[in-house]
Amino acid sequence: MTTNGLSTLEATGLSWEREDTHWPDRLSRWAAELYMTRQSRGIAEVCDDAGLLFEGVRTAEVDGWAYMAVVPLGGRPRKPPPNWLMPLLVRVVPDLRKRIATMRRLDRADYWRSVVDDWLAEDEAALLAEGHRFLDTDLSELDDEALADLTDRAWEFAERAVKKHFHLHGAGISEIMRLSMELNRNHGFTTAELSGLLTGLSDTTTGPAEAQAEIIQLIRDAGGEDTLLAAATVDDLRPISEDVDAALTRYLGSWGRRALRYEVAYPTIAETPGQLVELLRAQFRRPSPSARAADHAELRTDVERRVLAALGDTAATRDRIERARQAFPIREGNETATVALPAAALRSLGLEAGRRLTSTGHLKEPAHVFDALPSEVDAVLRSRPVADLAATAAARHAARTAPVDERPPMRIGPEPVLPDVSAFPDDIRESVEAVLWFSSKAATVKTGIPDADDQPTTDAAVTSAVSGLGVAPGTYEGVARVVLDESGFDRIEPGDVLVCPITSPIWSMVFPLVGALVCDSGGPLSHPAIIAREFGIPAVVGTEDATTRLEDGARIRVDGSSGAVELVG
Repeated sequence: MTTNGLSTLEATGLSWEREDTHWPDRLSRWAAELYMTRQSRGIAEVCDDAGLLFEGVRTAEVDGWAYMAVVPLGGRPRKPPPNWLMPLLVRVVPDLRKRIATMRRLDRADYWRSVVDDWLAEDEAALLAEGHRFLDTDLSELDDEALADLTDRAWEFAERAVKKHFHLHGAGISEIMRLSMELNRNHGFTTAELSGLLTGLSDTTTGPAEAQAEIIQLIRDAGGEDTLLAAATVDDLRPISEDVDAALTRYLGSWGRRALRYEVAYPTIAETPGQLVELLRAQFRRPSPSARAADHAELRTDVERRVLAALGDTAATRDRIERARQAFPIREGNETATVALPAAALRSLGLEAGRRLTSTGHLKEPAHVFDALPSEVDAVLRSRPVADLAATAAARHAARTAPVDERPPMRIGPEPVLPDVSAFPDDIRESVEAVLWFSSKAATVKTGIPDADDQPTTDAAVTSAVSGLGVAPGTYEGVARVVLDESGFDRIEPGDVLVCPITSPIWSMVFPLVGALVCDSGGPLSHPAIIAREFGIPAVVGTEDATTRLEDGARIRVDGSSGAVELVG
């Protein structure tokens, strides 16, 4: 492990975290361009547009591993000013004054509500259509110059889409977090309890699994069970019936086009259709789950009744609940349009360029295109010289995919210190605290501010093999299946307990197989918590080390209320 990159990050004074949640492996050059460069630029623009009181998120690499750090105003961490000085700073520091004025202007205009309305009315559909247009283009008909032009437009589209992704997070924080924070701190609702107000609304989260269930039912209706059990590829299933054929085409044309990772070099679902057959076969063998929709509706009604009792059954309270319910599904559901399709479009264009550059000797293998800089690929397509690209890309590919002997540390620099916002004006303090509260609930960040989630540790959690935060109720006993990334999906058997570092919306395709969930990372509003509640399975997150302490194949019992994970036998 080189020390130069570590010392460079240390010198910034920022608190850097290795970003294993989205990038568990070394980055390709195309992923680095999309996420390290363009996404960071988009986050900074969103922070400025929304008046957030930090500059953005800085990204960096150490030996290909991704790191991220929150950048305070001014670009460097400073000793917090005393509270008595803050009212003066709010008036005289230009950037601070401008951002506070922006926050207030957007709040008065009910801006974040309009963001949600626009997304539901047209923005999502427009982004999805744009992404599909890239994927529907017959690239073989384009000459090299036209392919380079289209790839430029795809990069612009991807950058615009990832900016929208974080813009929508702002809407979620505004609409959901203020309500949740008030109920959590002032009325004793835990975040997991509050989530019942919103559970069952994330159609996009459960969409892939529902589409798989539809295919299985059509196979059953046509008497094609034996064909499914013997199938090796998707094409083996198509002759079962015209309806099955059409459903498979719909699945691969919508969900199948999504990227499987936040890594452009990784295949999409459609490129690995054998995996879909295995998922369908495993889901077929498992008994059908109970009707979750009715259970979710009953839970939402019960929690809504309790919220109205706490805050008062007024039109204003009901409006806050409705706004939260509109915004909540967007946080997870936007990823197909804002992340997965743009990445898949770039991958499709990259593979076409890789095939062409391999045929002309500019690359040794088509897959090496993702280890060439996008600017290098663009130059070759436009007939500009790039020296030794084949050797350079091959060397980068070998370094990226080499066995890992040692990973850099999880944290570089000081422990993160959350700001004291108590001296800010009341309206600004509430907005900033909502951001900080969201950070603490979406991950395992500690704010130091007591709330209803600070429950005493139970005896079961103390004596268990692993313990964390129970975020989806219920108890389940099954076989632990330790899956470190998407390449392990085909090892999951029906009824397994999925033990993993973290999940992303892409993982929803395997959840019909899972009996319970245990994650190293996450909080009560993280993706694994949300998706577990949507699928009605017990879940424990924030264990820190479940993937290293639990052996693959061990029989374990998961308590999604206490947070205890016990070995059985």
